[in-house]
Amino acid sequence: MHKTILASLAVLLASSAAFAQSAPGGASDNKVKIGILNDQSGVYADFGGKSSVEAAKMAVEDFGGKVLGQPIEIVDADHQNKPDIASNIARQWYDTQQVDAIMELTTSSVALAVQAIGKEKKKIDIVTGAATTDLTGKACSPYGFHWAYDTHALAVGTGGALVKQGGDSWFFLTADYAFGYSLEQQTGDFVKSSGGKIVGAVRHPLATTDFSSFLLQAQSSGAKVIGLANAGLDTSNAIKQAAEFGITAGGQRLAALLFTLAEVHGLGLQAAQGLTLTEGYYWNLDDKSREFAKKFFARTKKMPNMIHSGTYSAVTQYLKAVQKAGTDDADAVSKALHEMPVDDFFARGGTVAKNGRMIHDMYLLQVKKPGRKQGALGLFQRARHHSRQGRLHGSRQERLRSGEVMAFTATAKQEEPRVVLSARGLSKSFGAFMAVKNVDLDVRHARVHALIGPNGAGKTTVFNLLTKFLQPTAGSITLLGTDITKTPPDRVARMGLVRSFQISAVFPHLTVLDNVRVALQRPSGLSTQFWLPVSSLDRLNARADELIESVGLKRERNALAADLSYGRKRVLEIATTLALDPKVLLLDEPMAGMGQEDIGTVSNIIREVAKTRAVLMVEHNLSVVADICHHVTVLQRGEILAEGDYAEVSQDPRVRTAYMGTEEA
Repeated sequence: MHKTILASLAVLLASSAAFAQSAPGGASDNKVKIGILNDQSGVYADFGGKSSVEAAKMAVEDFGGKVLGQPIEIVDADHQNKPDIASNIARQWYDTQQVDAIMELTTSSVALAVQAIGKEKKKIDIVTGAATTDLTGKACSPYGFHWAYDTHALAVGTGGALVKQGGDSWFFLTADYAFGYSLEQQTGDFVKSSGGKIVGAVRHPLATTDFSSFLLQAQSSGAKVIGLANAGLDTSNAIKQAAEFGITAGGQRLAALLFTLAEVHGLGLQAAQGLTLTEGYYWNLDDKSREFAKKFFARTKKMPNMIHSGTYSAVTQYLKAVQKAGTDDADAVSKALHEMPVDDFFARGGTVAKNGRMIHDMYLLQVKKPGRKQGALGLFQRARHHSRQGRLHGSRQERLRSGEVMAFTATAKQEEPRVVLSARGLSKSFGAFMAVKNVDLDVRHARVHALIGPNGAGKTTVFNLLTKFLQPTAGSITLLGTDITKTPPDRVARMGLVRSFQISAVFPHLTVLDNVRVALQRPSGLSTQFWLPVSSLDRLNARADELIESVGLKRERNALAADLSYGRKRVLEIATTLALDPKVLLLDEPMAGMGQEDIGTVSNIIREVAKTRAVLMVEHNLSVVADICHHVTVLQRGEILAEGDYAEVSQDPRVRTAYMGTEEA
């Protein structure tokens, strides 16, 4: 009898628990949990990234921190622009961490993958960072919502405006994945339907840093408009390099098909001038927009774009839907999201279509040219769009308020610093083959000097000659006023000419600290004292820590070099090189193999290093060369082809021919 009662009680408790778990009312797990899944370290990190996480947190705080009497929690993760990583995170969040909805989802391939998982598991996703119309088309989900923009809106907005303005021939630079294909196709279709033509296209990998060959193809096509069917740093780098090649100055127009006002600030007015772009949000539109922008800037030190503001709007609307439904059950919340109007600073009078697309106003903008009255980005056209049926409504034009883009002021040219390393008539032959021929070079103190050229131009051979790993066949080399033409390499290094190599060269099983201490032993006089205790190296710690901190490795001080990413290993190499206190630092392809997230860090380090010494670098990443180098020498087949600053050499037709392999470039 006692056992029967216990068994009946257990069944009753289990049934009650099951009923409570499946009951539609209230918040499951006594909380509402939202995941922000996006790119936080790659090409789209500035596009959304951690700033989107802050926008989501702002929305929760402004909502009061609770819904249905339960706390609201924001979690976030970096999907690294990889659908498999994103899928694993999404499944883990849904299956084990009680995440109710996932939002932002930069990168179309990622958004499609996560939306498919949400459909399978009956979970809400709201996309603000990806563009493909497949999200509300063939991959449509009853639990999926597309909030901020899509490729159709961008194509109709930017493409339509430029065709009307006479831009009736297009060449596309397209990111080689789903988003780029969709954007190119929809813009191209709209251009052709409006009487224009597509004269060509070229596809580039995600996170490309050197657009020179692609841009030269676009330039030589003769197209009136070069459509950039990419986003984030890919777009920024393409625009910068287009300015350096004089593309806009030559009369062609750039159409940044996915570019935001916040990125215009980072790019600068000189490079961005004349750009036409379509935005879903403008921070200075009205009082509500300015109020949000002010709060956002206080937290992130940047102005919001449509991804940041769209994420705030999406989180807020989701919480309102949970409140209306009285539960976080996905079916009930989805029904509420479809029924409720969207009326906030991001979307005024927005509505959600059956396919999950939120329909709202978009703004057509053009970046002003330098020299015009400081402030306005020109005129914008308010246009209501529908992502599926392709309608544009309205054409009212308004002038933007002034104050968001500042013109740059040129500085007076300063006297050139002294020459610290020079070569005259430098030549090297291997039998009948002349690898380097009559190279004259002047490397100056406190300047970054780049040695560039196509593969096989002789760049690394010049490095080997300067550092005496090779003996020149002819010519002379002078370091700090001393002829070192016949000086052995170890003595040249002690004189202050130090180099890095293309291949990472650190001690993998030593810590970061120990790697730097090893490098410090020679200048400290400890390098040949083999029987001293390890503790004798402790006197090097203070200087080692200075070097480690100067290159941003303080957090990894005690980590094994083997555990560092490739980019961080290259940073460690710079620290060990600086330990030798070089007067002239030679860097052989310092950015080779690096992810986009490390390139900016290393560029800043080189810029700082060059304040107190000369830097000569071989580098294939022309964006880096344009960004940090004061002087550029271009080699071809072992001879100097051109030299000057980057703007000068990039305009030289011989340089273009060398890189493109055709005189028509």
